[in-house]
Amino acid sequence: MHSRAILPLAALPAMIEDRLIRKLPFLGLVVLISLGVGCTDDDETGDVMPLSIGNTWVYQGRYFSRNDANSTWIDTVSSSVLDTMTVSIQNSSYNAFVMEGFYDIPGLEHNANWLISNEPDGLYIIGGKIDDDVTPHKSLLIQYPYALNSVWSATAIYYVFETGPFPSSGAFSPSTIYEIKCVNKNKEVNTLVGKFRCDVFHYMRQTVDDVANEYDFYDYYAPGIGLVKREVKDDGFLFYQLSLISYEVN
Repeated sequence: MHSRAILPLAALPAMIEDRLIRKLPFLGLVVLISLGVGCTDDDETGDVMPLSIGNTWVYQGRYFSRNDANSTWIDTVSSSVLDTMTVSIQNSSYNAFVMEGFYDIPGLEHNANWLISNEPDGLYIIGGKIDDDVTPHKSLLIQYPYALNSVWSATAIYYVFETGPFPSSGAFSPSTIYEIKCVNKNKEVNTLVGKFRCDVFHYMRQTVDDVANEYDFYDYYAPGIGLVKREVKDDGFLFYQLSLISYEVN
């Protein structure tokens, strides 16, 4: 039996399917999108990612081979906002949104979802939920307010699961601390559904907690709308990219 661990992206989680995990141990994410929305050069103080029950996002994930420029591998990832719930952490209560995690793991006999909250000072992961069991853990994803070159710390939270000949088990677990930085503002970004003017956040992190390599992540957000694109690079080489295909936002 083997242990695997995946993170939500520092921006939120929809889970990448297990066949992608086997091919390229990776994390999932969650996103909110709309067309034609820009952002200003002022400090951002509002919600970077508005949350509402029923919202659904579908993305194309594309893996590029360093050894063969003509070889790519394409998959589709998605996530939905299922519900809300109150989570208590150290005598404080948070109104968290339950984000569906799309794991296709043979033998996995539970539903693993992420808990996300928009607070006055930032966008947070509030923990994870497996069936009725909640693992509370507060980790800042995007700080409010932020400006160009703003930097803050976040805790990587992994969903760890066992795979093997028997039904799989899983748990949410906090891991390493990493830094997130706003590296660009009001940048025009092309996606599969059009152009956006976005703020760009960079961070370095592992894709799984038992792999030493750290990768460069670039997340492109239209403030007030959500993540529209993500790039993952290894020593400057773009080996994974996510781009919006379709969405439904209430």
